[in-house]
Amino acid sequence: MSVLLSLFLVLSFTSNIYAASIGQPLTSPEEGWKRYDDSNKAIEYIGDWNTQINSSFYQGSMRYTQTYSGTKIKFGFVGSKIRYIGVGHPSHSTQLVITIDGVSESFSQRTSGVTYQPLEYEKTNLDFGYHTVEIVSKKWLWAKIRCY
Repeated sequence: MSVLLSLFLVLSFTSNIYAASIGQPLTSPEEGWKRYDDSNKAIEYIGDWNTQINSSFYQGSMRYTQTYSGTKIKFGFVGSKIRYIGVGHPSHSTQLVITIDGVSESFSQRTSGVTYQPLEYEKTNLDFGYHTVEIVSKKWLWAKIRCY
């Protein structure tokens, strides 16, 4: 089996009422959020990464890997909130782990059908400041990762 990971990031620097919920498509940022694509130079890709083109992806492309062992994404940001937006699919990973400032949480990208740009993870109660983030898949399944 292979693992497919991709990434884009949206951060917020202002307060906001959150209209999106986990699992819903979020094809454009809500007020108060800034979106970063997987091509952002501040994102470190560890392992063997490629690019997939599809007009349904944010800005038409995403990063992916077919190597599970040792593959991860690392970056830092200044803010108090982060969202992760990906691609939902029946065969995608149920065991993705996001670690923010050393604290890990799991989330799933598995859906009953293909869903482009669904909100898959959200953390809104961080102290405002600099945060480190690492994302990995803990299971040998396809996984597409996008961060907001």
